[in-house]
Amino acid sequence: MRSQSQRPSQPHAAPRRSAAAGLVQKPDRHLLLALFLITLVTPVSVTMAGLRLTPARVLLLLSVVPVTFALLSGKRGKVIASDILMGLFAFWVIVSLTITMGLSVLEFAGITGLEIWGSYVLGRYLIHNRAAFLVLTRFLVFVLIFVFIEALAQSVFRFSLYDPVFSKFGQVFGWTRETRLGFVRASSTFEHPILYGVFCASTFSLLVYAPRKNKPGIKSWRIAALPGAATFFALSVGAWLPLFLQIGLMGWDYVFRKFAKRWVVLISLFVGSFVLIDLASTRTPFEVFISYFTLDSGTAYWRVLIFQYAIDDVWQNPVFGIGLNDWSRPDWMYSSSVDNLWLLTAMRYGIPGFLFLTTAYFLAMFRCVKVKSQDYQRQKQQTSLVFALVAVGIAVATVHLWGATFLYFCFLIGASNAFSEPDAPVTDSEEAGADPAPAPSPYTRAPLRPGQRAW
Repeated sequence: MRSQSQRPSQPHAAPRRSAAAGLVQKPDRHLLLALFLITLVTPVSVTMAGLRLTPARVLLLLSVVPVTFALLSGKRGKVIASDILMGLFAFWVIVSLTITMGLSVLEFAGITGLEIWGSYVLGRYLIHNRAAFLVLTRFLVFVLIFVFIEALAQSVFRFSLYDPVFSKFGQVFGWTRETRLGFVRASSTFEHPILYGVFCASTFSLLVYAPRKNKPGIKSWRIAALPGAATFFALSVGAWLPLFLQIGLMGWDYVFRKFAKRWVVLISLFVGSFVLIDLASTRTPFEVFISYFTLDSGTAYWRVLIFQYAIDDVWQNPVFGIGLNDWSRPDWMYSSSVDNLWLLTAMRYGIPGFLFLTTAYFLAMFRCVKVKSQDYQRQKQQTSLVFALVAVGIAVATVHLWGATFLYFCFLIGASNAFSEPDAPVTDSEEAGADPAPAPSPYTRAPLRPGQRAW
């Protein structure tokens, strides 16, 4: 008679898991990434219990808790400074809005803070190695095609292709039909043309530096036509600026690729130009910058006035800001719009909120620059993320981000920490499968080219 110890072992029953928790398991990470990008460009919202809910906001509310626990459990390494700073920023948004506006905005403040943290932690958790980054770039191509089709219909043919469909499910964003350069400014599936343009432009370097299948190097520049053409129909220098900046940075990187100190030289030139303008010009460097990066000189002057008056509110309310209250300005300044993300952050949430966000932003880029890799493909991914963040960071000094585009910006900050550890291995089989290469791979451990660095 067979003893108890000799009986064949029975397979253990698979543990049950909730739908939300299941999204952070290995087989479902790509699904969660795809859902996040799809919901960002879904142009519909509904109002429930006084809160405006978009598909992206609903997804973040469902995923923020399991993804946060997964991150804190150490599955993506130790908690880093950017994690703490972005968590503090989200928390400070809730605290400052509640103090300045009262408990009546607590629900709005809470959901705003949660979606800031939720979009950051998604990028931090999902984009954790070069294979996951490659999946992101492939999804972005399909997303760009989707939004470009609508932009083309709005700008050239002057009708909306998607609004009649999505209006059956809730409120659509609509578009202004403002004309520039003979075209209608397209907002596509976003709430404003600038939001659409900045989103498309920010994908430029990510796609150009994505590797060709089974080959080292980067994709053909033909892929750059997609974000380039999509960005054009925003018809705004504020949207074009990050695109031009990325092209300039890529050109500098290529021309001086054999010069190891090329970025030190570029930063020195930028700082020197700033000091020279400040000493030699009757205008501030900010005023000079604004005047050359707008299509309309009147718009440039208006943004200078916004900065001059809005900064006073920052100094008068340095800790908690003014919240959602109107900012101080002369009566003849009829618009309450503040076209500067950094300024508006300081004005709404105080200097602490501004410092939390900007420090996390700069640390994210610093980590990409600091970590060196022998993997040529990974070098280019690090470089592309830094280019995208630098370009958007400069552009938002002239425009404000909100809605889906701001969530994507927070997502990019989180994704930039994917390369926080040297040469992180690809461990998930489904992610490794997204980056097929014959053995030996021509790029998984390729040595650095002469004069090449990760940054």
